[in-house]
Amino acid sequence: MKNLLVDVLGLYLANGKIKPLRFKYDDQLVAVQKILKVEVENIAGNKRVVFTCLHVNNHTRFTYQLKYEIESLKWYLFY
Repeated sequence: MKNLLVDVLGLYLANGKIKPLRFKYDDQLVAVQKILKVEVENIAGNKRVVFTCLHVNNHTRFTYQLKYEIESLKWYLFY
């Protein structure tokens, strides 16, 4: 599984929730088509919001995760 630091364009809602809209991968903007699940993980005190997402392209389904690290304000792509 790959773990890459990525730039994300997100929507930060008044209720404190975050919704990723697009991310930059390989110098291209990729739209977040569908969020399947949102959960919080806490690994060794490092809290992340995990978005499990689905991307469909030419009848190919691809699942990936965008993880938002709360303390550092960084986004990671896991696939």
